[in-house]
Formats: sequence, C-alpha cells, structure tokens
Amino acid sequence: MKRTSITYPLLIICLTLCLFCPMWHSQAQFIEGMTQRPFNKNRVQFKDFEWRFKTSPNLEFYYYEYGSRLSDFAILYAEEEFNRIADLIGYSPTQKIRLFIYNSVTDLMQSNVGLNTELLSIGGQVNFIRPIIEVPFTGSLYAFKQEISKGIAQVLLNEMMYGTGFREMLQSAQIFNLPEWYLSGMSAYAAYGWSQEMDDYMRTAIRSNKIRHPNRSVGDDATLVGQSFWNFIAQKYGEHHIASILNLTRITRDEELAFQNTLGKPFRDLVKEWRNFYTEISDKARKQYEPIKYDKVLNGNRNNKYALWQVKLSPDGRYVAYTLNQRGRYKVVVRDLRRQRKKVIMRGGFQVYTQRFNKQIPLIAWSDNHKLGVAFMKKGKSRIEVFHLDKRRKKKPVYAQTFEFFNQIVGFDISADATHFAISADRRGVANIESGVNDVYIYNTKEQFLKKVTPSDLYDDRDPVFVGNSNDIIIFSSNRPNDTLNLPPATYKDLNDDYNLFLYNPKISEELLTQLTYSNAQETQPECHDLEWVYYLSNENGINNLYRLNLQNGKQEILTNSLHDLRAFSVAQGNLAIRYFGSRKLKERLVLDRNAELSPKAAAPETYRLQLLRSKGYRASTPQKKKDAPPVNNFSADSLQKIAQDTLPAYDPENWSFDNYVFDPQIVKEFKQSNRQNEQNQISRLIKKAQSSKKEVTIKGVFPYEPRFTAEQTVTTPLIDPLRGFGLLFEVRLADMLENHNFHAGILGITDLKSSNYFAEYNYLGKRIDVGARYDRKSIFVSNSDLIHRYSLNKIVGRIALPFTNALRMEGFAGYMNTRFTDIGVLSNPDVRDDYVHLKGQLVFDNTVSSGMNMLQGSRAMVSYEQNLGMGGNIEKSFDKLFVDLRHYQSLDREIVLATRFAYGHFGGKAPKQFMLGGMDNWMGAQTGGGSLSGNPLRVEPGIGNSDLLFHEFATNLRGFDYNAASGRQFFVFNAELRLPLIKYIFRETVKSRFFRNLQFIGFYDAGATWNDRGPWERNNDINTYIVRDGQTFEVIVRNYKNPYLMGFGWGVRTYLLGYYLKVDAAWSVNDFIVSDKPRYYFTLGYDF
Repeated sequence: MKRTSITYPLLIICLTLCLFCPMWHSQAQFIEGMTQRPFNKNRVQFKDFEWRFKTSPNLEFYYYEYGSRLSDFAILYAEEEFNRIADLIGYSPTQKIRLFIYNSVTDLMQSNVGLNTELLSIGGQVNFIRPIIEVPFTGSLYAFKQEISKGIAQVLLNEMMYGTGFREMLQSAQIFNLPEWYLSGMSAYAAYGWSQEMDDYMRTAIRSNKIRHPNRSVGDDATLVGQSFWNFIAQKYGEHHIASILNLTRITRDEELAFQNTLGKPFRDLVKEWRNFYTEISDKARKQYEPIKYDKVLNGNRNNKYALWQVKLSPDGRYVAYTLNQRGRYKVVVRDLRRQRKKVIMRGGFQVYTQRFNKQIPLIAWSDNHKLGVAFMKKGKSRIEVFHLDKRRKKKPVYAQTFEFFNQIVGFDISADATHFAISADRRGVANIESGVNDVYIYNTKEQFLKKVTPSDLYDDRDPVFVGNSNDIIIFSSNRPNDTLNLPPATYKDLNDDYNLFLYNPKISEELLTQLTYSNAQETQPECHDLEWVYYLSNENGINNLYRLNLQNGKQEILTNSLHDLRAFSVAQGNLAIRYFGSRKLKERLVLDRNAELSPKAAAPETYRLQLLRSKGYRASTPQKKKDAPPVNNFSADSLQKIAQDTLPAYDPENWSFDNYVFDPQIVKEFKQSNRQNEQNQISRLIKKAQSSKKEVTIKGVFPYEPRFTAEQTVTTPLIDPLRGFGLLFEVRLADMLENHNFHAGILGITDLKSSNYFAEYNYLGKRIDVGARYDRKSIFVSNSDLIHRYSLNKIVGRIALPFTNALRMEGFAGYMNTRFTDIGVLSNPDVRDDYVHLKGQLVFDNTVSSGMNMLQGSRAMVSYEQNLGMGGNIEKSFDKLFVDLRHYQSLDREIVLATRFAYGHFGGKAPKQFMLGGMDNWMGAQTGGGSLSGNPLRVEPGIGNSDLLFHEFATNLRGFDYNAASGRQFFVFNAELRLPLIKYIFRETVKSRFFRNLQFIGFYDAGATWNDRGPWERNNDINTYIVRDGQTFEVIVRNYKNPYLMGFGWGVRTYLLGYYLKVDAAWSVNDFIVSDKPRYYFTLGYDF
C-alpha cells in the first residue's frame, strides 16, 4: 500500500489555514468520487416573460405582460409601507429594493430565483443576499398589499442582520445563526400584526408540547410562532422596543442577549411570559366557545403531508369531495358516504421545493348529485373540467374548457344544469379590460359566451355561487363599500378586509346590487342550495363561524360558536363538513358531522384579540346602513324560481367571448402599440397625481429589463484528490437578478503547484428548454525517481435540458475533448494526443427536502450514458460509460433519517476504463491500494503513457478499505446510514452552539464489488475463478471460492466546525468473511454519504 503524495505535516498546515474559510453550500466541480456529485432541481417555464420596470425613491418595480396596473398600484403603496416598516425595525437599507410582480402564483412558480439555495458541498461558500422581492397577485388586492409589506420586511431584516458587503456576509456565514422563527416571524408581524390566522394557531397550539419553546418550530409553524412572539413583545412591552432588540441583535450576534439587555429579563423568562400570555387567552376562549363536533375524520394520518383547501358536499349529501395538495401536486378525492368508499377522480400539477406553490387550486363545485366541476391550472392556463360520477370512466371529464383570457380563477361555481359557470378571476389585458383586479363573470358553456358582472375596479369580488337552480342570479363576497357597481375610482387606501355578501340579479338591475350583509367583518364562502337560505362564514366575533341568512326576510342566524376558525365548510341534507386547524399534530383537519345541529345560537363574545384591536380603532366604525336598493324580499320564492328559469339576455357586443378568435397579425401589432401608449399615459397620470400629493413620490420609467450580472456566491474550500493529493478549490458564481443567466467558474490548485483543474460554464434557464456550454481543463503531474509525466484533458461541451417537473429533467451533452501525454523525462519522445467526440444523455430526479444540516427527506436518482468516440483514425480508443446512482432518505421519527444509496457503473467500448472501489470522498490521510483483476489501473511506467488516468473513476463509499482496493470495468456499491442528531433531538430549544446542534451520530453499512465480465452473483465469477494456461496445450480452471463482496460497517460522527462540515467514521472491514480486528478511521469533509 502507498500513501498519497502529500506528507502529513503539510496536510495539517494547509487544512488549518483552510479551516478559517467560511462555508455555506456549494457543489464542487472537481470531486473525483461519486457521493458528492450534484443532482440539482429545476424550474419549468411555460411562457416567456418580457420584463419592464419603473423606479421610485426606494424601490424598483419589475413587471411583465398585463402587469402595468399592478405595478401602478404597488408603487404608491410600497413607498409608504417602506417608510413604516423602516421605522418599525429601525433600519434603512443601503440600496434600492427590487420588487418583481407576478400576475399569479402559477407564474411565480416559473421563476428561477433561489433555485440552488439547498445545494450542499464540502464547504467554504458565501452567499450574497440580494434585495429582491417576488410578489404574486393571488386574486385579492388587499392580500397583494400584505404580500408587499412582508416582502419589504424580509429584505430589510436580511440586510440588517447579514449586511451587503463581502466582509459582512463572510462574518455572518461564519458565526451568525439566528433561529428560524426570529426573522420570518418578525417579517410576518410587520406585515400582518396580530392576525386572525396567528390568533387561531396559538389558541389551538399553545398547549402542545411542540411549541413549548419557539426554537422547536420549523417551516410555516416557525413563522406563526415567531409572529406571535413579536406580537407578545409589542403588546406587553411596547412596539417601540422592537427596533432596539433588532439592532442589538445585529451588534451582539446573539438574539437572547439582545432581548435581555433591552427588556431587562432573561430570554427564558420571556419565553415563560409568552406562553402564559397566550395560555390565558386560550383558557378564556375555551370557556366561551365550543369545540368542533364531528363523527368522522375525512383526511386520515396518511394525508397529513397534504394541504387542504376546499370541501364540497353533493346536494343530496351522499358524496363529499375535497382537494389535497402536496407542494403543488394535487388531487381531487370523492368519498361515497353511503358505501364508505373513496376515489381520486383527478390528479395534476407537480411538486415544488424551496418555492411557494398555489394552495388554492384546484377549486371544486357540484352541479347536481353526480356532476362535479373542477377548476385548475394546466401549463400556466386556467381550465375547467366536469366529471360525471356515474360514468364508467370516472376519470375522464364529460366537459373541458381552457380559458386563455384568465390569469387565474380564484372562485368557481357551476349551475344545476351544468350549462353556466360563475367565475371569480382576473382577466388578461385585452381591449377595454384591465388586468390585475378580481371580478365576477358568468360563462355560458353552450354559447361560449362570457358575461362580465362586476366592473374592473380595485375591489375584490370573490366566492360567486348560483342561487338555487338559477343560471344568472348569483351571490358573491366583496369588500366594495356599497351596492353600486359603478363606483368612483378607488386607491389602495380605500381597500380593507371588510367583506360583505352581495346579490346580483340582472332581472332587477344591471347597475345595482342587493347588499345582503352589513358588518365590519369578513363574510365569505357563501353556499346556496335553494331559494331560502344562504350559508356563509363570518368572523364578526374574531373567529370564523358558520352563519346563515334568510333570503326572504333578511334574517341572520349564528349556527356555530366554535373555538377554532372554520376555514372551509359545506352543508347538505343535515351533513356539515368542516376544515379547521386542529391540535392533533398541529395540522388542518377535515371532518364530517352527519347529524349537524344547525339551529340558531346566541352570539358569543368577541375574542380578546378583536376587543384589543377595536380599542385601538380597528373596525371601530359603525356598520353601513342600507340604501334604497331593491332588497331580496322584494321578490318571492315563486318569482325567484321564474327568474331562474328565464334565459340569459340577448347577445351584447360588450360581453363577447374572445376564447375562439384568431386575430389578424397586423391588428395584434397595432393593439400592442396602443397598449404601450396607454401604459405611458397611465404613468403620466400617476406621476402627476403623485407630484400633486402632500408627500411627493418621484416615479421614473418605463424601462426595459436588461440582465445585470452580480456576484451570487463564492467558494473557497479544501479538496483532497485521491490521485493528486491536497488542493484548494476557488469558485465564483454570477447571475442576473432573475437567475436566468448563470455564469460559473472555478479553479482547483494542487499543492504540488503542477497539477490543476479549472472550468467555466454558462447556462440560460429562462425558456422551456435550458441551454448551456462548459469548458474544462484537467492536468495530472506524476513524478518519481524513474519518470516525470504530465497528462492533460481539455473538454468543451454544449448542454440542453428539458425539465418535465421541478424534480425531473432530461439532459443532453455534445462536444469535443482531447488528451495529451508528455514524457517530460524523455524529451525526445513526442507528445501523444488523442481526440474524441463526446456524447452524453442523462436523466436526473431530485425531490429531496432539507430539514436541517445533512438532514434530507425524499429521493434522488441519476442515470447517464455517454459515448466517447475516437477521432482521426483512433476509433480503437473509443469507450462508453453507463452510470446509475439511486438514493432515498426516509424519515423515521422527527430528525432521525435512514439514508440508503445504490450505485452501479459500467465501462464498455473498444478501450474500456476502470472503476476503483474503496475509501471515502475527500479523505484526509488517504491510502491507495493496487487494484485487482486486470492489474493496477493507476500504474505508470517509464516511457509508457497512461492517459487512462484522466478517465478512471474512484467508486465510493466503501469504508474499511483503501482507495482502489478492487478495480474492474463494472462495479456496484450499496450504502446505508442511520442518522441521529442526538443533541438537537433532545434539547432543541436550548442548543445555540452550531457544533452541538448539528452533532450527528450515525451507524452505517457498506457493500460493493467490481468485475469485468462475470458478476459476483454468478457461481463462477471474476473473483473466485481464473484460468491458468500453459502455451497451447493445457488450460486449468481454478476456483478459490473467495467471497467476491467487500463489506464495511461501523459508526460515525458529523458536525459543523469552524465553517466546515466534518465527518469522522470508524469502520471494520469484512473481506472474504474475515472481519478486521481494529477499525480504520476516516476523517473527511462534505455532506451526505
């Protein structure tokens, strides 16, 4: 056995120097082993985005097609909100915030921003934090305002804590580690304050052991818990202390010390006060409100990973339909309550990771007892399908329509005869119709006729439903101030979250609505099966409860006084289905009460939250009074039935459907020019309005978006090459703001100063098909007393990739490469050069989700095949390679993970190369064996070149053995690790040290084998059988019955130390059924296996 060329003293010195380099995440490009190879996720683009932008004093607003109105709305609101939030947190940024406005969440899902945020590597990466906000329009301008507020708060807080310069970010990456709830909760509080969602969450969850300490929360729970903690600080100690706490945190790099020094109390005492504050509120509420009653749970434990949205009972109460959404991959389930069977009638979408997904789709509605309508998005377009449950092929729709002219559908109902849809949506920008606002439409499926019910004002019109069997009488929810459709122009200051119910009856008036409710509350999700009652949700007392309204006399009744917010409901034939946030596992639950008592109840008192907010002026105004408008009880049930049976009005040119038209190209060109002119006119009016206000806002634009490259990340990390020894890797990544254009370059310097690698690559990810190009150079310098050799490889390839989903893509590579061998010791020998055509196809899958450092859940897979064809008469040097890498990470209990991996490789062709089995990637103090079967593939001799050194591959991990313990043209390896972050698992809320919080203990098992032709599973394989020949006369087959498999087992420790993720493994080898007496220790850098 021989050691790598570097000596131990030099190794220790270089490693000590490098340990002071910072670390975040990366994927090193020069790692020779297999376990650290990148998989990476994707984003799928269905449309082209032509970005433009406008500027104001503190922000830049980027928008694309049909987004001009949204940007106009955002400019004035964001400037005012910027000042409020900056005052709240006590910080002003050093550079402008860039706000990217998306017309829908579906469009946002196509963004490449943040695509590589979860990449893990050996270490040494610094991420540059960019002042970018991505805000989607979700169908509500009031919610759009809150999205902007939260985005501004997030950018200001990130810059405040981590800085903008390289030095500040380097220090933050090295020593600063805030708990997850701290910043996400603060940004939520800055945007929402004491919100109803947070109040419901804390009222339910405060007695759960899962939130005994804020540090125990992760993900969305951490945001809500953090929001509640900052709200507690504001309510008890005053909001003015928040800025002091945040600024002291930035200075001391210790959030607990900042709380203590500002408020004069230890952080642990504040946590107790926080729990007591919400526990008292919860205890009082439990005495005033009732628990939710049910006799059946519709979503079992297996569906806890799914997000719930809608639930709908069929009119006869036999079927219940509901939607489940797992990070964008959704399905519609129909359960037969009589037969106790359920069936998935449709699936769609795909999962997204480290990215927001649209929880509001699909939407569902019953037409009759057997027809179910589903509204969803397909390839970026709105679509409605109707399914018939009695048909044999239940999953095939009986009606389907794509609506090209809608950005997104956020409310949907279907008439009893399935001929009309009531739709709440925002239109794409077409002639005389402005986008960026949510309106109500009625669509006739037979005539393909679209009727616009509400005007394109700033008010949110949502949740439309048909009244009884009507085709044109609808009820919807809106935050408009009165019953007049044509209201004076509104501004962002006129929008609030007071939603009332309105009835639209074109037989009475086309210009005037009938206002059904008059409260300063949110009254939403109406459901109306007949001509007498409309059921809906109202938060008049601070909690969403079920109400009903008599359409004949206008009388309102409270049906529930629930302790929990009813987030969705459905009523039919005495059945009541409810979606709510439950204390069990702190998840939303979907339950059914088959004998619901829907009788009037006395109103419960307001929640403590609402009482406190009202005392500060929130919803303090008196409810509106009815105007002289046609009330509902002006017509009887008989007249309503007659109106419902009447047909829609005759064709109106202003309400023509654009769905089936092909426009003349010249008209389209003139229309676009007209739109641009209208856009400039709007800007001019906006500037004049802003300049005439008391507080002048200077607005400039419109400007075209041009890619401006800025540094995204840098990497400085040690790397140990199994063949060349210790080296340092330097990388830099540049990208434009949208991360569509990516430039990546790096260099690996080996300590002998004679061997190196460097590369440069460019990728464009802004279209449906990703394209890129890459150049690599690799050099190996081999020197001993007998020879001096230099080997070099130059390779340039083009790349195309087709993402199918965010987790799955197919890639193709084509290019040219050459190798050169120089015998420096014998100058008379000419250089040997070989040229190749390189072709490669690859399929990559990665749906893993990170729950902590080196804590993954999900699966990864890579299957690739490449051909390297010799050129210039060197066809005999052609070779190919097949490679498979499959990994799965299974969560067993909280952070305990079982990680498994299977890898297989095969070299073929006329000049096949070798796989060298054994060892671990980035192994400090590595040893290299002599191979097997066909000899040592790393052997070099005087006067004879071995350019195969540039192509041989080290097959890892196989602990307990040296590098190159066995070699062959084919190999497989299996790894299994049980990972337990013990300290974090037991003491999560009290562990501040990165070293102990990320301390992970593992138990592992490795197995592998190499062979050329006959696999180890065969009785006569390449290991236990060989042939001895004596000239042409004798041939002897020798079988030694040696076990062809190499195995290793043991334990290991991983943790974060001085900016690097270090691994220590103790492994016992098993060779030919013999277990080694002593373990072999491995000290390595890097994540995963």
